[in-house]
Amino acid sequence: MKKLIFFVGLITFFIIGSCSKKNTEPIHLAEQSIIPAPYSYKSLNSVFDFGKELKISLQTDDEQVNTFAANFMEYLHQLGVKSSRNKTGRLIVKLNQNQDSLIGSEGYTININENHILIHANKAPGVFNAFQTLKQLLPVNNNSKNKKIQGCNIIDFPRFKWRGLMLDVSRHFFTVDEVKKYIDKMSEYKFNVFHWHLTDDQGWRVEIKSLPKLTGIGAWRVERYGKFGTGRPFPKKGEKATYGGFYTQEQIKEIVQYAKDRNITIVPEIDMPGHSMAALAAYPELSVNKKPTFVIPGSKFSNWFGGGKFEMTIENTLNPIDENVYNFIDKIFTEIAALFPG
Repeated sequence: MKKLIFFVGLITFFIIGSCSKKNTEPIHLAEQSIIPAPYSYKSLNSVFDFGKELKISLQTDDEQVNTFAANFMEYLHQLGVKSSRNKTGRLIVKLNQNQDSLIGSEGYTININENHILIHANKAPGVFNAFQTLKQLLPVNNNSKNKKIQGCNIIDFPRFKWRGLMLDVSRHFFTVDEVKKYIDKMSEYKFNVFHWHLTDDQGWRVEIKSLPKLTGIGAWRVERYGKFGTGRPFPKKGEKATYGGFYTQEQIKEIVQYAKDRNITIVPEIDMPGHSMAALAAYPELSVNKKPTFVIPGSKFSNWFGGGKFEMTIENTLNPIDENVYNFIDKIFTEIAALFPG
């Protein structure tokens, strides 16, 4: 047993050693609760006290940094901390003139002692991520009279360039405010890509001005609850489609900018040629059989036999040999491309 324990301990030692990076300070997880854990965290024997008001000095004219700082100051206000801009502030933000190759475009360093909080980054996204780390270091108790942060030195940068989350608004519609709240939570944990699942069999959620039926018909289905499949009956004859919604192009522009102000790029997903029942409910002539259908409310519409074999009981695919389908797709993506820089 002793040999087994020694062997497990030895293997653990080598695994930990192999996962750590060279030239990095050890991460003292007991001393901080930053998520995701930073590349390097070193605690100092000092404490930064915000006092009655925090003066912030942005030593850059970068527009994005200004936007990120304004959002951070709004957060401080909600926390009960007064803040203002000042050339000689105690929270100092600088963009490196000589690029730090270690931290890249989204990394940063933070130095906190009793006198100041100093943020360095190569690019504006790094400043944004530094602000998110400061939020996690701040005490969250609004009733606390003293807002203090443990002194420390932090080096941090993301391991992955694409750090994404998806939100499916087709099967269940989310309002503009709900989408913004989702983006807020993403930004807190330094996610930077919002995968927006906008269309599927259960609903078409993006306004296409040249194809108004996509939202006039395709954005609405009958209301059903419960498990997808046999637990959700098909629409009854004459039953009105009342559940759903869509985003206007102006609302999408607003959300895209909202995400950009939080260092998030939105990548839209338009499902086709399959998963297109909502589109075919609006334009059934684009299907193979050209039979009118409906926006499916989550009902079972295919039989799966295993081994990759299945049978569709309701058509949900655009006809790939119909030239009109490609004209349809061209109209959609021409308008989509103008809305989403991502």
